Amino acid sequence: MKNRGSRLFVLTYIAFTFALFASLIVAKVSYKKTSEAKLISARSSNVVEINWEELYPYDTLVDELSSGVEKKERSKPDKFKNRLLKLSKVGNEWAGFTFFYDDISKLGYAATAFLKDPSVGTIYVKNRNGYVTYARSKKLSLDEAREDVVVYASLQEYLTDKGIDFLYFSAPSKVCRFDDQLSDGVICYDNDNIDTYLEAMKLYGIQYVDLRDNIHADDMDHYAMYFKTDHHWTAETGLWVASQMAKELNERYGYSLTDAKKLGEYETLSFPKAEFGAQGETVTHVLVKPEDFTIPFPKFDTDYRLVIPNKGVDERGSFEELFVDQDGIKDIANQGGGAAYGKVLYGNPPYVAITNYNNPNGPKVFMIRDSYASVVAPYFAASCSELVLIDTRIENGNFTGSIINCINQFNPDIVITCQCDPQKIRLNK
Repeated sequence: MKNRGSRLFVLTYIAFTFALFASLIVAKVSYKKTSEAKLISARSSNVVEINWEELYPYDTLVDELSSGVEKKERSKPDKFKNRLLKLSKVGNEWAGFTFFYDDISKLGYAATAFLKDPSVGTIYVKNRNGYVTYARSKKLSLDEAREDVVVYASLQEYLTDKGIDFLYFSAPSKVCRFDDQLSDGVICYDNDNIDTYLEAMKLYGIQYVDLRDNIHADDMDHYAMYFKTDHHWTAETGLWVASQMAKELNERYGYSLTDAKKLGEYETLSFPKAEFGAQGETVTHVLVKPEDFTIPFPKFDTDYRLVIPNKGVDERGSFEELFVDQDGIKDIANQGGGAAYGKVLYGNPPYVAITNYNNPNGPKVFMIRDSYASVVAPYFAASCSELVLIDTRIENGNFTGSIINCINQFNPDIVITCQCDPQKIRLNK
């Protein structure tokens, strides 16, 4: 009788626990959907629908080069690895309900890292120095890299025929190639993959700058250039990159671009505990805390025009007035930290045009960008008379018009990139 009662108690306890667990999930999902709906509603009020292909139609034919490689379907993670990845995200949802979450999560990250080659893209880990990063466990082959970069060779060839220079700036990984700071057993192919991309570019004669070399030539602290909780570099690093861009373009092509760092003094404004990036959100507040977001503002006179069509922006003003949403950063800080980085240059719009009225004789520069350019472009704009940026990534900027047509309409002196990885850009429809 006693055993029977015990079994009944255990079954009742299990049923109650399951019901509680299910109700929490339902509540969480419902709350998440409601929050997302509110967020989308708030964002949509600031978004103008733009038909980029209508503005920049594919009416210019470009002879695209072939990679010379037979295209193969890239490996996909199997069901087991997919399930493992889903389990690794549970901690992010249930950190507040789990005892010893710190130790449990570390075990989870270590377990996923021990997989030889899960081909899953990213695994988030906390390094020995306290910086959170994602460790790419998929090693890129040279053939895959050639497929990705050959379009840049086609673009460079087209531009050369028109007398326009081209230079690819390769943004470094957050993981330093000389001192990876990864925990024991963690596999990361970030720098190997960058090397492979650049090797492929050499094969096609694509002109590039490996900013990893510049970092170490300037004896910079690699990790201090990045946020601890995000994969992006800081605004101070953005100013340094802008300076490096001017230096490289001057040395390679004989330009006389102004060095933004040498234009005058900057005053660094700090927003305490405002930045808590995507990597921090993944490993949760249990492992890492929000960090200060700092940004250097020019103390010298600046006068720009900023045009972002899909945001309905066409304004003239100073660096401080146009490029940084200070109120938005303060709101994020008051809410416990978040993506403060996205409050610089309106995040990742598909098209941005900046006119610098203080440098009318500077070069016109066209930049193919990703999110790393957000804190670079505001400073690099000081070196230009005009700067146009496009972001073709589907999940972010989503510029869907013809790059060639856009370049031809703008008629730049040089086309550059600022990207952590080559984008899947297209030159023909």
